[in-house]
Amino acid sequence: SVLRIFEERGINLTHIDKRPMKSTSWNYTFFLDAQGHRNDESMQEALGEAAEHCSDFIVLGSYPRSRRIL
Repeated sequence: SVLRIFEERGINLTHIDKRPMKSTSWNYTFFLDAQGHRNDESMQEALGEAAEHCSDFIVLGSYPRSRRIL
């Protein structure tokens, strides 16, 4: 249900990683990489709603898109 929040706003998740929590069996920590900046309106909405579904929710970083053309 959390992933659907991003899909409904057209936010592309480029990488999803999960790792088991050391403190509790059958609980996992998820790491998501997404295209978009945390200041974008759609991303702010998605992050706010996703946080409501998680016991811990931390944004580790948000970086501007490179303007360099390859």
